[in-house]
Amino acid sequence: MKLLPRVLSLFLALALLLVLSGSFGAVLADELPIAFEKQSAPRGITVPSAKNSGLAYDLSTHYTVQENGDRYIYVFLPGGIDLSKVTLRYADGTEDTYDLSRPIRCKLKADDGRDRLWSYYLVAMQSDLPTMYININESLGSIAAMNGDGSHNTYCYGDMRLDVPAALVKEKGWKASYTDTMEIRGRGNASWWWEKKPYQIKIGTAQGLLGMEEARTWCLISNHCDYSLVRNKLALDFANSIGLAYTSQSEFTNVFMNGQYLGCYQLTEKVHIADNRVEIADKEKGEGDYTGGYLLEN
Repeated sequence: MKLLPRVLSLFLALALLLVLSGSFGAVLADELPIAFEKQSAPRGITVPSAKNSGLAYDLSTHYTVQENGDRYIYVFLPGGIDLSKVTLRYADGTEDTYDLSRPIRCKLKADDGRDRLWSYYLVAMQSDLPTMYININESLGSIAAMNGDGSHNTYCYGDMRLDVPAALVKEKGWKASYTDTMEIRGRGNASWWWEKKPYQIKIGTAQGLLGMEEARTWCLISNHCDYSLVRNKLALDFANSIGLAYTSQSEFTNVFMNGQYLGCYQLTEKVHIADNRVEIADKEKGEGDYTGGYLLEN
């Protein structure tokens, strides 16, 4: 019984600390000066590649969130961007450069078109993971049509670029950048109907992306229902560590599609009959006889 008062005291102390730290953070936020005011809505803000070193394509990605009466704009940026000098472009074509290594306050119109200016906190989010840019030519097929096709027969076409931060190049021995033409379609069954879509990409030439075995076809696993994002990765890594045959290798990457941030994906080797994948005779191509291995799909 002597332990109970100590536990309660510790709990109350932690609760008081959280309250005080939250109040202190709110005071600091309120004291932030207004960095800029623009007659533009958040969705009109882009991050131009021509003005931001280390950016492969223009980014128009951001998410607005309202919490406890405050409005936030979260801008997701690749690891190669210097947050201390990020150039933003507004809907009217003007540009300004800001230090986004810490949140800044600004005043913008709401995305719903209302005339008054609203106060926002602009917060830059950055990751040290590799970044995959998928740049789709929508004159050859729209993203909306691909995302609306549950049968996965609608393809889009364009270019793929996979950039790797310098620290990972040094640590893993990966290339600094992988580029190629590509085609992309949806994949998955139940996972397809969630907001974060899984995809399959096929690049123009076989490459060993992020140190994996060379191939043209790759899967982008969304892991939408796993908030930790690591369960599939841990399972595959464990299977590889014990030598389980035909286990796919995988690596995490942030994915941008036509400038929009889609999230953190698991770039994974596709399980199919091919060199460096499941190396058995392909009966559908008339290879071998019927006494060899079989690839079954449920």
